Amino acid sequence: SFSGRRPIDGKGFNLSERIGGKQVHFLGFLGDWWGQGTPRFPTDLVTGYTQHVRSRSGAISWDVPVSLTGEIPEAFMSQLAAIGRQPLPEVRP
Repeated sequence: SFSGRRPIDGKGFNLSERIGGKQVHFLGFLGDWWGQGTPRFPTDLVTGYTQHVRSRSGAISWDVPVSLTGEIPEAFMSQLAAIGRQPLPEVRP
């Protein structure tokens, strides 16, 4: 999960437009682990957190399981579709 704490030292951080002059980018997995499992977050949390990051000019990438035939399970497709239906947020300073 996303704790707002840096993994290296446990210090808290505020999500802002830039950290050290660079755009913030989060990479997370929607399943139980990278590329596997069932959704571990409710869709409202996934869309809300994505919107939160985007409203601060950040980027977010979600890992989902993909089968050997290239299919993504419906539960994850529903979450990705919900993210895609979100309007672009007004960027906060």
